[in-house]
Amino acid sequence: MLVDAHIHIPACLAHSFSLSPQTIYLSSSSSIEEFRAHDSVRENPHVFFSAGIHPWSLEQLQCEQIELWAKTGAIQAIGECGIDLYTPELAVNVSRQRELFANQLAIAKAYQLPLVIHERKGFDEILQFSSELSQLPGVIFHSWNKSPEHIVALQRKNINAFFSIGSSSLRNAKKTLRNIAAIPLDHLLTETDAPFQPPAGEKLNHPGTLSSIVGALSVIKKSSRSLIEDKIRQNITNLLIKD
Repeated sequence: MLVDAHIHIPACLAHSFSLSPQTIYLSSSSSIEEFRAHDSVRENPHVFFSAGIHPWSLEQLQCEQIELWAKTGAIQAIGECGIDLYTPELAVNVSRQRELFANQLAIAKAYQLPLVIHERKGFDEILQFSSELSQLPGVIFHSWNKSPEHIVALQRKNINAFFSIGSSSLRNAKKTLRNIAAIPLDHLLTETDAPFQPPAGEKLNHPGTLSSIVGALSVIKKSSRSLIEDKIRQNITNLLIKD
């Protein structure tokens, strides 16, 4: 089984992309409409669900709704949520982003759910919540692109962080490859973020890109493909499936 730790299934289905029965999916919603659009896959035993307030759309979803989904078991993770200061237009809302991130973190803590983080130029802001983050069963950094030093910073704060890698692994960029190589296998995840973040030369990302990502990680980590697959499957299972 492969693992797609961050995908938007309704958007994929809208493009007539199919899902593989040999893949575990964690599909994200940032609105009630997107959450409801998952109804066709709700009974799929390999599909898990997360919901959160995205830093790009701060008013599309309310924390009360996220907590209701968490309380009823409709979601298995909180997010994607986080801090995005990449542009001046986003940075101007940093106070609101911080407030909503804290609220969602509190929900994740209360229901002991993993948190899926979206972060751009906001790592230091995220780290200010390290005490609360360290009390979660796991924290998934979606589309991880940070240095080995950032991994060490999280480890020192006792945060059970997992680093999800997507199509960036398919680019032959030395810095990116070095950063990926530094991720411990016990904390590695794969994702497509399909249909977004397409590989170079493509207009859309396809769920099938996952196989190429796993192959690239096998080369980068100098490990067998089967070992990479087994480790990542174990990582996501430990995060999402409660005893």
